[in-house]
Amino acid sequence: MDKQQCQKRVILFASKSGKAAVLENLLVNQCKITCLTFDPSQMGLCSELVNEFDLVIFDHADIYNDDILDFIAPLTTKGKLTKFALMGIAPNSDVEDILKWPTLKGMFHPNASLAHILKGVDEMLNEGYWLPRAVLHKMIDLYRLEPLLNLADVKLTKREKQILEKLNEGASNQAIADQLYLSTHTVKRHLYNIFKKAGTKNRIQTSNWAKERLSQEERRDKAF
Repeated sequence: MDKQQCQKRVILFASKSGKAAVLENLLVNQCKITCLTFDPSQMGLCSELVNEFDLVIFDHADIYNDDILDFIAPLTTKGKLTKFALMGIAPNSDVEDILKWPTLKGMFHPNASLAHILKGVDEMLNEGYWLPRAVLHKMIDLYRLEPLLNLADVKLTKREKQILEKLNEGASNQAIADQLYLSTHTVKRHLYNIFKKAGTKNRIQTSNWAKERLSQEERRDKAF
């Protein structure tokens, strides 16, 4: 097979200056990886392009969580985004909505050296993961849930069910508000009520709870 055909391809969404520019240069010239860098403002124009790349990296210092979620959600569900990573992610960042995506393969803190990032990129391109230990601990805590009994006894309103459905699709609060013609404040209030009824603490636990609830309902329907 031609060497060019085997070459890995990385797309980087970041302000093309400083660390991002050096990283692109090292990936291309040292690692022989095809790398294209786009300003975050161009993300919307690249939704089809990412399908041609093996790894997509977002510079979290330049892009809001909700913008990343709005970009990856439709692509992931359609199988057009199989691997992505975050760089410039502060250790205390609130990224639990992003952690739920199985296509998240790696994270790099702002002080990560270029050598560390290159090693992580190589690992992810070879089907591995590159996640800090603290992030792994957080993922376990987010997904771990006390056993829930009598899921069918939890009564949700029609609106809460609509919001829960959107939540399962990975939609951000803003996206849910736009799709259901609500304010973000109203969405947050409904989510709080759902959390309270389900006995969950965050969006990921609630999404897992909803999937278990649907699974139980499907098994019950088949039994009858």
